[in-house]
Amino acid sequence: MRKSCNRCNQLLPISMFVKNASNKDGYRNECKDCAQVIKQERRNREKPFRRAVISYMKDTGCCVCEEKDHAVLQLHHWPVPFSELGRKRQPIAEPSRGLDEFLDNLVDCVVICANCHLRDHAGTVRVTNPRKFTAVELEFAYREAGGPQYRRRKG
Repeated sequence: MRKSCNRCNQLLPISMFVKNASNKDGYRNECKDCAQVIKQERRNREKPFRRAVISYMKDTGCCVCEEKDHAVLQLHHWPVPFSELGRKRQPIAEPSRGLDEFLDNLVDCVVICANCHLRDHAGTVRVTNPRKFTAVELEFAYREAGGPQYRRRKG
């Protein structure tokens, strides 16, 4: 059996395609080689976003205990849990929808270390004086991390 790749337009054996149960034929529309290229392009696009978040988290530190080690720092929706925001769930640092949605989502977050985050959810510690993200700081960190030129949308 053979299939045509939507990206390189080559007719290839079905073994050159990754399985994908959501497609009618059970295989992804791009061959394995093209899928690898797509994955690398996405990673390269997302690097400045991720670098910006890590840089900002290192500078800010935990809003409860002042921990600065980025390996244990997390993002926490505060004061309203994400489940109550009424938005579709998506990863906090997922820039695939663009910088506007990325920044809008991060503005609802505070930086908190893993221990304080778990304690906050357990109710044994409370975030009382958070330092929340601001769009200006995040855009600056994004540019410092090597992000391409960007103009924020109006409205």
